Amino acid sequence: MKVTVEENKMGQQLYSDLVQKAWDSASFKEQLIANPRATIAAHLGKENTPSRPGEKNLIVEDQTDTSIIYLNIPAKPSLDDLELSDEELQMISGGDITLAVGAAYVVGFAVGAAATYLTAKYIL
Repeated sequence: MKVTVEENKMGQQLYSDLVQKAWDSASFKEQLIANPRATIAAHLGKENTPSRPGEKNLIVEDQTDTSIIYLNIPAKPSLDDLELSDEELQMISGGDITLAVGAAYVVGFAVGAAATYLTAKYIL
């Protein structure tokens, strides 16, 4: 599944919104943990669709206990799934982007895997 930079940003915003709402509302957090698909769909004002065969699972876990350290191992990033806009391709081909920025982008892309899933499932 190819995801554009803009779609990834939309997914990251949705992720941020969900986390903030879970921090602000204990009942929303409980609903999000118990039934993430329906809760996210309701948050977006969309109809909840049942899972289809082969669709990824969505697990929400409360990691607010400060006595526990959580280590999440994300999937290895696939640069084949990254789709750059014409402007971003121009920046890269013109040499306007440094290796450090490129590396930071790849790391950010890997961290945004949940956001990408949210985008594909609920925004697109």
